[in-house]
Amino acid sequence: EKLIGFTRCLTIEGDYGCALLTLNTDTMKVEERKKLGKSEHSQGATFATETKFAYAFFKGNKWSLVYENNGVVKILEDITMTEEFGRGGFVEDSSKVAFSPDQKYLLQISTASPRAIMDPTVHVYDLSNDKKDVIDNATQPQWMDSNLIVYRSYDEETQKGDGLYIYNVKTKKSEKINGVVDASYLPNVLYGTKKIVYNVYPTKQVWLYNDENGKNEKLADLG
Repeated sequence: EKLIGFTRCLTIEGDYGCALLTLNTDTMKVEERKKLGKSEHSQGATFATETKFAYAFFKGNKWSLVYENNGVVKILEDITMTEEFGRGGFVEDSSKVAFSPDQKYLLQISTASPRAIMDPTVHVYDLSNDKKDVIDNATQPQWMDSNLIVYRSYDEETQKGDGLYIYNVKTKKSEKINGVVDASYLPNVLYGTKKIVYNVYPTKQVWLYNDENGKNEKLADLG
C-alpha cells in the first residue's frame, strides 16, 4: 500500500480533536490510526508503518514523546513544564520527529521546547534498548541512511553556525563536511542517495553536496 501519514487537529470546544491518520494514495481512503485525548494537542508525528509511529503532544503543563508499535505504547520522554515558553522564529529553527530508514532509531528536535527556550540539540533514541544520545549544538537534522544523520551545526553561545556535519549513531561521533561554508543550513537528503541539497544564508544560494565523492556544486543563486 502507498500510505502517507499525517496528523490533524479539529476546532472543537473542549476537545483539541487531534489524531494520527493515514491516506492511501491508491484508493484516497483516510483512516484514523490513533486518536489523542481531548486535552492532548499534537506537536508532530512520524510513521514507519500504519501501526508503527511516534508522536509528541502537550497535555496541560506536560510535553510527551510517545513511540507506539502494533498497539504497544512506550513513553520516550515526559517533561513537566515549569514555565511558558515561546519566541520568534529564526533561520536555525527546527521541529521534527523522524524514524531512521531501518526503523531502529528515532530522532527528535524542537529548537523551542519545554527543555529550553533555545534548544539546539538533536535527541536520538535507540528503540531496541531505550537508550538516548544527544547531538549538541545541532539543528535541522536529516537521516542520510540508517546510521548517519546530517545536520547544521549551531553554537547557542556564539550564535553562529559552523557548517554541516554528519553524525554516526554507531560511533556517536560527528564529522564536519569539508568544502561547505559555515553559513550552510537546511540540508535535505535526496531519497535513496548520499546527495545533500542545502541553502546558504543570507546569499540565497542552493548547493548540492555528494557525500560519495565529495563533489560540491552550486545549483542556483537567488540573491
